[in-house]
Amino acid sequence: MKGEVYKAVLGAHLDPYLGYLHSIQFAKPSLVCDIQEIFRASIEEFLIKYHQNLEPESFEQNGKRIFLKPNEKLKIILEINRLFKRKVPYRRRNYSKTTTIRTVIKEEPIKLAQYIRGNKAIYKPITKV
Repeated sequence: MKGEVYKAVLGAHLDPYLGYLHSIQFAKPSLVCDIQEIFRASIEEFLIKYHQNLEPESFEQNGKRIFLKPNEKLKIILEINRLFKRKVPYRRRNYSKTTTIRTVIKEEPIKLAQYIRGNKAIYKPITKV
């Protein structure tokens, strides 16, 4: 998620380190964290559902820490990519009524940039993905 939002913020020509919700700290991409909040509930819901279907054999212990096994890591990455391809209601610049979550992630920083630059009177982020 962070990588997708980071690319989208850069694509909108915004500084990823100058946020408005998260504090500005050295090496912390605050604006990326701010925009991730829009999508947090959907990602957390996905992760909780995914986790509920995992078996104890999906994990391995390394010292005192427990990790997903490599094959399970690959599976979750593929599922997240599938999630990002899911279509959701969203009115885009080309007037389509639905688009993929990945496209919404790209569009939200563009809308914010238009507001910051004075090209739009208001910025209203998407509320449900």
